[in-house]
Amino acid sequence: PDASTEQAAAAEEEVHLKQDKLVLLMLQNQPLSSCLLSAMQVTLNWLDNLCHIKCSQVASKFVAFIAKYRMQHLYGDCAKIFKCALNALSRNVLGDNQANAELNMLCVTICQLLGSQCHHLLIEVLQTVPNVDMDDAKSLCALITAVPGKHPNATYRQNIKSFTHKYIIGKQNILSQK
Repeated sequence: PDASTEQAAAAEEEVHLKQDKLVLLMLQNQPLSSCLLSAMQVTLNWLDNLCHIKCSQVASKFVAFIAKYRMQHLYGDCAKIFKCALNALSRNVLGDNQANAELNMLCVTICQLLGSQCHHLLIEVLQTVPNVDMDDAKSLCALITAVPGKHPNATYRQNIKSFTHKYIIGKQNILSQK
């Protein structure tokens, strides 16, 4: 049993390494990366929550690589994906746990990994959310602009989840089109 478990883990690690290599190759090709990031935005605008789940997972991996390799030319696309994820959440209801969780995790990934690099773009997106309490806005902006590693992952997850539950989920396309 232990040998088969180790083999399965090794095989899974190999798959992840291949996926990582593929993502990096795609991101290094400017026309391809622009096309893929645009496709993610379109997919997040669909009404199918199953698509949101898969797209959020893929987009999170892309965002992680964009942040890791500081691909500044793609930061604007990441901010657009952030807005699309918030918009998708606005069409969902609180009971749709899996889709909401994946979309929230995408928002967490974007805020946590890109906040220190392009916080102005992310804050611009958040400014399109109406009726946000000043204390909530300050708290979220402080989290986004924080030095990487200052806050644990759980803090990002909890704050983004609280924000989206309070201001986004179920509000039906609440984001203005700034």
